[in-house]
Amino acid sequence: MIEKLQHQVDGREWSWHNLNTLCWAIGSISGAMQEDDERSFLVIVIRDLLGLCEQKRGKDNKAIVASNIMYVVGQYPRFLRAHWRFLKTVITKLFEFMHETHEGVQDMACDTFIKIAQKCRRQLVTVQLPTVLHHFFFLFSSSDFCVVINLCKSLKAKIECPL
Repeated sequence: MIEKLQHQVDGREWSWHNLNTLCWAIGSISGAMQEDDERSFLVIVIRDLLGLCEQKRGKDNKAIVASNIMYVVGQYPRFLRAHWRFLKTVITKLFEFMHETHEGVQDMACDTFIKIAQKCRRQLVTVQLPTVLHHFFFLFSSSDFCVVINLCKSLKAKIECPL
């Protein structure tokens, strides 16, 4: 899979269909490896996908790559649960994508956020909660912030929207 991803990056096999198929396959093996192997694999995949996003020109190409990054990241909750700072970065980026006007990107960001919030709920509403709320309060509008609070409530957290 890493070799196929490299063919996407170097352009030999670049196409939306090939990238979508490859990222689906990458996401489908989540949990099949030992945690250390999965971490190493996922770090390479994310690094290459981020590089591909930087390399591609045009909103459509960037949106396809970004959607695939969101999909892959959302398929690896074990990695996210083990890496709080990365999880926080992903959540921040998802909220940025929720404001993107390109077709499909908002939906993908919302779907991915919900999936991650469900699979990583403890990481989002326990020890790190004050950090998350403080972080979101300064980054997003009050309506975005209350969406996070309401989602946390639906995940059984005992908090109130302070706005």
